[in-house]
Amino acid sequence: IETAGAFLKANRAFESSFNPKMRHFAEVQEANAKVHYEAAIKESAAAMRNSILLIVAGVLVGVILSAVIIGSITGPLENMRSVITKAASQYDFTGQVEVGGDNEIGRTARAFNELMATLRQTLGEIRGNTIRVDDATASLATAAEQAAIASNDASESAASMAASVEQLSVSITSVSDSTRDALGIART
Repeated sequence: IETAGAFLKANRAFESSFNPKMRHFAEVQEANAKVHYEAAIKESAAAMRNSILLIVAGVLVGVILSAVIIGSITGPLENMRSVITKAASQYDFTGQVEVGGDNEIGRTARAFNELMATLRQTLGEIRGNTIRVDDATASLATAAEQAAIASNDASESAASMAASVEQLSVSITSVSDSTRDALGIART
């Protein structure tokens, strides 16, 4: 029991010298943990703030890219619609659509421009043929007018000739009558 008492006494003495050191060590550890915890909280808040800023920046970049892409599609389509509307309402086939690239919109714009060029060429050919038909019609009208004048002249000549033949016929009849009368007088 004495050993136990001595042990307990020694243990108390050891505890009284060791406990303040352990308490101090625990307090230092707690302070150190608190510093690390607060630093971690600050880092976490900074990381959260940076993440939010990156997400907002990503959304803004996405919105801007979307606007640019939508504009690159709707702009040429609106231009094409405007040229088509002008061609349909004003019969103006001189419009061209700006070709902006080698994507679907660019190829469609190029094909539309080729269509308009073909249409202009075809309309030009039709116009040329119409002018030639108009010239031929004018020539035919002139020829018909000249034929009518010639026919009228021929008709007047024929009427004049008929009058001359009638006068000749009357003269012949008169000469025939006079010859008959002279023959009748000469026989008597």
